[in-house]
Amino acid sequence: MQAILMPVCGSCGIIAPRRLSACGRCGASFAGRPMGAPRIDAAGGYWVAISCTFQCRSCSFAAPLDQLDIDGTVECAYCGLRQRFDPTTWTDALEFAHAVGDLAGPEPEGRQPDPGVWIGTDNPYRDVGDASTFSELRQTGMHMVDGMTIPRSLQIKASPGFPVCKKCRVPLILQVTGDGSVRTSCSTCSETGSYALPERARSFGESLVAVVADEHRVDRKSATESAPNEASVSALVCPSCGAPLDLHGSDRTIKCQFCSTFCRVPGRYLVRAGQDKIDPEVWWMLFTGRSARRRELENGSGDDKVIPIEVPPMEKGINYKQWLLNAAFLLGALWIGFEIASIDAVRSLMPDEPADKVAPAVAPAPKAPKARAIK
Repeated sequence: MQAILMPVCGSCGIIAPRRLSACGRCGASFAGRPMGAPRIDAAGGYWVAISCTFQCRSCSFAAPLDQLDIDGTVECAYCGLRQRFDPTTWTDALEFAHAVGDLAGPEPEGRQPDPGVWIGTDNPYRDVGDASTFSELRQTGMHMVDGMTIPRSLQIKASPGFPVCKKCRVPLILQVTGDGSVRTSCSTCSETGSYALPERARSFGESLVAVVADEHRVDRKSATESAPNEASVSALVCPSCGAPLDLHGSDRTIKCQFCSTFCRVPGRYLVRAGQDKIDPEVWWMLFTGRSARRRELENGSGDDKVIPIEVPPMEKGINYKQWLLNAAFLLGALWIGFEIASIDAVRSLMPDEPADKVAPAVAPAPKAPKARAIK
């Protein structure tokens, strides 16, 4: 399959809507011509940019969720509380992300439309890539998990795009294997990276192929926290040599100044370093095939879903009882119709009398005079 190019932001790799002049994610200008990146690769897969948050049950902040976390717990980057998180929440989220990547514009029917079925009018994601950058899903309500009431507060934004090198801002070269492992390389700086898909991840979305996110990177360790000293003060140290690390702004990846090891900084340490707000990162999911939402639209069972009427099966042979009953109803209907038609015909033949016509008064007959007696 020949790669289909789409315009993307030259800074973050998210699709560049044709009606916008700047990226809705990073604010980079689209002056000139946006960078081109494959929308569908040679294997038929397409990448979707993801940005997630959840509401912490302790501090109520919208904490970033920068990974496909399916171990049942999440950690708030603001207060550090590790709390219960139902992995089945990802089922609807992955289905939504798949639909956005499949149906997003700027073409009204998304990628590779069916020439025999028009779904552009009912496509809910046709504006993504045309007049908007993201589509958003907000989960609400409560559900029961192992007898416990767990709130559903996941908020996910999704948009088509293509992973780019964070240093050189050029599309990455991606090698995906069957088990979901991804190896990335940059043609400019030659930096490489290795990522792994969590086990059981495809049980929540069969069309999910791979994930590229710093939290899923297997060739880079996370910074660790040293044991507290006598003053109960701990420090962030390098996972390789144990040297203290210096945080710079909101950078989540830092380099040890002693052993030159790159490591990942957990979000809660950025708050301790003085960051008032931690924005969720953009990470990537690779999907393949048609989304469930596209199939619903093509089958005409979207929002205007038609409820089928169940018809009881017909009995074999002749049912004389039912036949006589139907004949009686038919004759009765014909007789009633004939009577109504006859009455209407008779009334139509009778002349209409004016309503203001008054019958003439009839004078009373004169009384005969009484006979008088003659004496």
